[in-house]
Amino acid sequence: MKKLLLCLCAMLVLCVSAKADSGPKPSVNVNVRGLDGERWYATLLSETDDTGPYYVFEKFDKASPEERAEKESNPAWLAFQRYEDADGYYFLQFTAEGAGDGVFRWTYYPPSRFKVLLYFPDNNAYVVSEVAERYAFDSYYAVDLREAEGGVVPVVKSWDYGRQLSGLAFRVALTVAVELAAALAFGYRERRQIWTILWVNVLTQLLLNGTLDAAARFGNARVAILLSLLPLELAVFVTEGLLYRKKLGGKPFLYSFAANAASFVLGAALAHALPAAF
Repeated sequence: MKKLLLCLCAMLVLCVSAKADSGPKPSVNVNVRGLDGERWYATLLSETDDTGPYYVFEKFDKASPEERAEKESNPAWLAFQRYEDADGYYFLQFTAEGAGDGVFRWTYYPPSRFKVLLYFPDNNAYVVSEVAERYAFDSYYAVDLREAEGGVVPVVKSWDYGRQLSGLAFRVALTVAVELAAALAFGYRERRQIWTILWVNVLTQLLLNGTLDAAARFGNARVAILLSLLPLELAVFVTEGLLYRKKLGGKPFLYSFAANAASFVLGAALAHALPAAF
């Protein structure tokens, strides 16, 4: 039992941004409004010169001539690289594009404090937002270009409850599917055992995701991340193990550990393939 707890703690400490289940991943989502089919490129300018794998291009001097030429052939990268922010915010080489009203998302290590920067290639114009700050794991904002004055546009919070609920349902369903598959490998095949695993996982995942979302929605993203790293994940593991020991028999803690580890691996992989769902 002690070895299992040590292994779980090591996984959570070493894999800081990933979770031992298919939990939510931080993102910034910006709804761009007030456009009539016009092409645009978008990015977030960061208060710091790096975040996760993103950084200012000048921070590292190891770029080969081929890499620089490839980046400079990208019109969005080149436009944002040339932009000089009045407050010294940084371009971290993340870009998105669209046409007309639409949404762009930064779904992996978005900056905490930022400005929304839009570039319109058809008339070589920039529009930048006021300073905003992430307020949740999934932070939603809206910018309406009809309200822009002097190249500056207001940015307002825009919480998407429908998207949150659909993402929660997907994550819970994924976790339950993985843990039911693991149950077969541990010999839990009776209808009573399957129903126990089902309701235990639905309960723990709703409590876990609900706590994270509440902390993020009514507190801030940093608090939610700290809460998710160890105490809540460990609580899920122990709670499931105790319930399984009472209801299933066999090796409940080993099963709980293996099932959560499998869910973690799959969730981490799918977070890159389907970032909108995480």
